[in-house]
Amino acid sequence: MIVHVPYANKKLCTSVSHWTNSFFRLTLHHITFSIYFNILSSDFCEEDEKETYKDWGDRINSEYHRKRQYQYQAANSHRTSGRKTDKNEERKAEEKQARKRKFQEKLEKEHKEYQERIKKARLEKQNQSLRILKDAYEMRCKEFFSSKSEHENVGYRDVPWPYTKEAGVSGTRQFILCDVDETDSSKLKKYLRAQQVRWHPDKFMQKCGQRLIELEKAKIMARVNLVSQELHKIIDDLIP
Repeated sequence: MIVHVPYANKKLCTSVSHWTNSFFRLTLHHITFSIYFNILSSDFCEEDEKETYKDWGDRINSEYHRKRQYQYQAANSHRTSGRKTDKNEERKAEEKQARKRKFQEKLEKEHKEYQERIKKARLEKQNQSLRILKDAYEMRCKEFFSSKSEHENVGYRDVPWPYTKEAGVSGTRQFILCDVDETDSSKLKKYLRAQQVRWHPDKFMQKCGQRLIELEKAKIMARVNLVSQELHKIIDDLIP
């Protein structure tokens, strides 16, 4: 059966259907928006629930201290590296100073050895000259102190003194021992005793007193006394 709907009613039905569809779509959008908003709200709420203001402050403070700790470690590492560098430089400086001291000691040692060689050579040359003079001295003494000596009117310059003119009486030891081995104590003692007897004032006067020039006798005997005293000193120093 066919139902005939009037035109007005048909238009009304169309309007109602359009309104219903619009309402349904609006309701669907509202529900969708509500669901989405609730999800977002729940996320924000969860964020707020996860980190409070106190937690945020603690987190910022922790991050700050972690950053400061990192900076301190970096600076300390730099200082440690600097100290290692300073120690290396100090060690190198000490090694350089040690090499310098060693080189200086070597130079001083070589200079000392050179001076000793020069001194030894000089003494050797001097002793050689003294030995020549000493040989002449012994020959003159042998003739001068001989009982058969032909020396008459002996003056101060004629006496064969046991020292050089330049050294004087203080050079007696160097002069008379220039060719004597001082390590041989028996020979040394024998030689010094012979010299002591030779220049003893009383012995000298017995052998030579009559031949001395009267005007120079006092001067000669004064010098003989000095030589005798010097020989006593030498004997006291070298013979126990």
